Amino acid sequence: MYRGKSVDLKNAPECIMQVMNLGICTHSSFIVKADGTDEAQAITAIAEHLMSLSTVHAILNEK
Repeated sequence: MYRGKSVDLKNAPECIMQVMNLGICTHSSFIVKADGTDEAQAITAIAEHLMSLSTVHAILNEK
């Protein structure tokens, strides 16, 4: 979620363009939510990937 807009990532690869259309700028904050039986693993994988990027400074994991 970014600036009140969200994307459902269940429709890959079409969702990639939707994420790009959110217009998330460098150093911006955004929210990633997961729902389902594997939500914890999904959030962990996403967080690990984002932390591997040089542009990410911090990730907050809130429920």
